[in-house]
Amino acid sequence: MRKSLALALALVFAFASVSFAATPTFNAEFSATARHDGDDRFFGQYDITKALNLTVGLKSEQENWDATFSLTGKDTLGVTLGRYTVNVNEDAFKFTAWGGATSGSIGNLGDALGFLTVGGAYAQAPKFRLTTNLGGVDAALQVNHNSDFYANGKMGFDQFTLGATVYRKLDAEYNRFAVYGGASLDVVNVDAAFYSNGEQKKDNTAIGVKASSAITEQLNVYGQYVSAAANSGKSTGYKLGGTFTEGVIQAAAEYNRDDTAKKSEAEVSVVYRGSEDNVAFDDLFEDDEYFNNVAPAFGASYSVSSADSGASVSTIAVQGTAPVVPGQFWILGSIESSSASSGGSVDVDEIDEFLPAEDNFK
Repeated sequence: MRKSLALALALVFAFASVSFAATPTFNAEFSATARHDGDDRFFGQYDITKALNLTVGLKSEQENWDATFSLTGKDTLGVTLGRYTVNVNEDAFKFTAWGGATSGSIGNLGDALGFLTVGGAYAQAPKFRLTTNLGGVDAALQVNHNSDFYANGKMGFDQFTLGATVYRKLDAEYNRFAVYGGASLDVVNVDAAFYSNGEQKKDNTAIGVKASSAITEQLNVYGQYVSAAANSGKSTGYKLGGTFTEGVIQAAAEYNRDDTAKKSEAEVSVVYRGSEDNVAFDDLFEDDEYFNNVAPAFGASYSVSSADSGASVSTIAVQGTAPVVPGQFWILGSIESSSASSGGSVDVDEIDEFLPAEDNFK
């Protein structure tokens, strides 16, 4: 059985802005994290890390550009450049450069099934994205630090959308691409996509469909099915799930079947948001968002991952956050307990494959 406990404390101070041609803002944040991972019921040795972040923001009076960057001092590693974002907003285009962090996102582009995603997640290395509108087509070009290149185009008319994404790695001999479309009907939203990895071999494609429907204002259900050929790099399978939201409480359930890997996963969860003025349900416990909450919030989940051979892992996770001194001092914590069962004669590696990452809480 594996257990882990993580506690984080953040002390954030905001300083008044000074009016210049480019208006600056300053924000200082001190955080300390204690983490324990072991089988001794959370009473073993803890790894403690401390960090001091100074965030500076600049924004032009014409609002055609803005920038934020953080200087981070972590334990004895000295001062390094942390999270940074630069936006240039012109009538004809928008340019964004971002990086220096491992949490948060500026938003993904691409098909709804995730066959080929133009990822907006932060990474330590820089990413660059240029977006514009060309004759009614929302076009985007993105280059990542490792020379990954993405091009995405999407257009909408009435209740329908059409789009395409192309991915190219600098030293690759072929392009990956996806073509996708969607329809927003009265009672259901439907998305479909076709994908090819571009390799000059047979069975290199995948196709999928996804549908969601708001049954009531509180209840939303969804499902998707993917059929993937052997050399596509994708998995054949299906997913079914739903969420029920009533005020500041949200309950969710999902079942995910992967026929290619011959495994299944089921998860149920409940989240208490605490206040309508807190951040969105999905952001409550994010490293770059939890200190924007104004009231305590917590969530719990139970999941079971199992292979057809009988190997399985069950995980219970609890996560919570609260403002200790509203506007200045927050706490974030998580506890996770996992147990594995071979269920028969299987390799240990097969069990390890299903052990979830510590930060895989939803």
